[in-house]
Amino acid sequence: MLTFKNPKIWSTLTDPRILSGFPDLSDRGAADSVKHKTPDTMELLYIWIEDYKNIKKQGFNFSPKHWFDFKPEEDKEGNIIGGTLHHEERNTNYPKDFFGENISNVTAIVGKNGSGKSNLISAISGFISSKWSNVFTFSIWCKKSANKYIYLTTRNIDSTLELKHCSNLHSNLNHLNYSGVFQFMPLGDKTLDLSTYSQLTKTHIDIHQNNDIKNKLFKTIYNEYQFTEVTEQITFFEQALNLITSTLGSNIYIPKKLDIKLYRYGGNFYPKDEDAYSTTYNLVNQITFGFYISILENLCEQNSIDKSKFALEKIIDSYSEVNGAINSFEQFIKDHPIAKGQYNQDLYLKSLDALKRITNFFNSEKFNFYESFIIYWVDDKRYRDKFSIELKNGSDNIIDFINELKKCLGSLHHLVSFQWEGLSFGENQALKIGSNIYNKLLRSIDEIRPILLTIDEGELGFHAEWQRKYLPLVLKLITNLFPNISFQIILTTHSPFLVSDLPKDNIIFLNKNESGMCKVCNKEERPENTFGANIHSLYRNSFFLENGLMGEFAKGKINDVIKYIINPRSKFSKKKLKECRFIIEQIGEPVLRNKLEKLLDDKLKQTKKKDELRKYYQERLLELDQ
Repeated sequence: MLTFKNPKIWSTLTDPRILSGFPDLSDRGAADSVKHKTPDTMELLYIWIEDYKNIKKQGFNFSPKHWFDFKPEEDKEGNIIGGTLHHEERNTNYPKDFFGENISNVTAIVGKNGSGKSNLISAISGFISSKWSNVFTFSIWCKKSANKYIYLTTRNIDSTLELKHCSNLHSNLNHLNYSGVFQFMPLGDKTLDLSTYSQLTKTHIDIHQNNDIKNKLFKTIYNEYQFTEVTEQITFFEQALNLITSTLGSNIYIPKKLDIKLYRYGGNFYPKDEDAYSTTYNLVNQITFGFYISILENLCEQNSIDKSKFALEKIIDSYSEVNGAINSFEQFIKDHPIAKGQYNQDLYLKSLDALKRITNFFNSEKFNFYESFIIYWVDDKRYRDKFSIELKNGSDNIIDFINELKKCLGSLHHLVSFQWEGLSFGENQALKIGSNIYNKLLRSIDEIRPILLTIDEGELGFHAEWQRKYLPLVLKLITNLFPNISFQIILTTHSPFLVSDLPKDNIIFLNKNESGMCKVCNKEERPENTFGANIHSLYRNSFFLENGLMGEFAKGKINDVIKYIINPRSKFSKKKLKECRFIIEQIGEPVLRNKLEKLLDDKLKQTKKKDELRKYYQERLLELDQ
């Protein structure tokens, strides 16, 4: 039997007005009607998981204002037949809109590797999608506009309460997930997964296909993803550039150029020096020539590279500006026939067709407009296998140009790749997070429903200074770009800077037992306070560093020095003494460094006295022998 200790919950759970679901805002009229109103919210308060991966019979509190504790009742076989749910309100003075007007709550999940952080996000996603009905017992959500609680269960629990089972949570809530980790995360089908891994694995690759086919297919999939990603990032830059720079400051590099690189087979084949100056510096001719080389090299490579190597070496010198790209292409195939049985007629036709479209495009009046934002360098090469687009003249024009390239190349669009000029890994990660969230929401803006945004280690690759500004950046982007949508944010992290940005009741601390099972830390195991706390204290108390804050390699070296010094049988040599001195001098902690220096000096003094005594007695023995 399920009982509730708090009578307020009992009354709200049985209120049919609360359990009847929520208004459907998917149509445009409904969206317009709430456009200037405070957005409705759906906030996850508590979830109790019976059995999922390494999480067994654990409850998780996500709200700093409410505390739930479920005590399950089991039969003799260990099956849950009911239980008691305790509830209490906490932090009644918690400020309204603490994280922003449209941010209902922010929760961080912190714990050791393998403690269950990512599994918890997967479990939440599965619950929203009703994917694992045999796993979860229940969760509690709050509709903030009515300040009411909603009880949801995925199984029938014997109870005297008349509780309505809500099976359409996903129709009233959008779940978006982003992961900074390139790995598989099982998510429900109602979750919009923004992670790179998910985008690249949407197309099924048959594991029984040979490796060459799988590699070619994945290359095509990745390139398709790259085209989509880069156009989304250009749009995001135009819309959110001021927000990014105002949050991260002048230490973020904002790229002004997008490099477009053409595929080259190893990049090992170049024209003879005497031929390098034979073509005038004409942008259209140089880029066309670059595509000619890339397309032809790809054709030769796919038709057995072993038998085409000689042909590859001749590709660059085969181009005639007088005859043009198409005639040069066809003449090359005649002059360098592919070995019998290796020729791919379909690829030949696709290559020729792509080259025709490219040639026509770069010689059209339309390209004259695009040419204004294409940058190229004057050097000695008569072809272009890389050129850059300058981010000006509006994002739509640049995106049109990129899409034209893709259209011209057709199935050979994998011959083009993109790289933001000068962008570091961390900067690229920041761009990915903002761009993915922004563009996915932009496409579904007609469905103005509350959003649960989960981010798994989104700060991965960030410098410490950016980790410090990570949460404000996410909050500012959301509140400014989507003020009419309510967000609840749940993040997993290994960053103490993020933990220091949140009150302790906004953090779920996870540990794991000896069997590797997830364990939610109780009040005694949690740090006293986290908000604005010292980073060193957070590392020790919030990230379960039982063995101190020193790196394991340094710790081992220092321990070796200590053992050597305190061992009475240690024999000093100039080499060993020099090594000990070096290690001690490198120690950054002054108290430890000074202590070890004194120990070493004392050891040397004692050794010197022993040596002097040994020398004295040896001399006395020699005198007695005489």
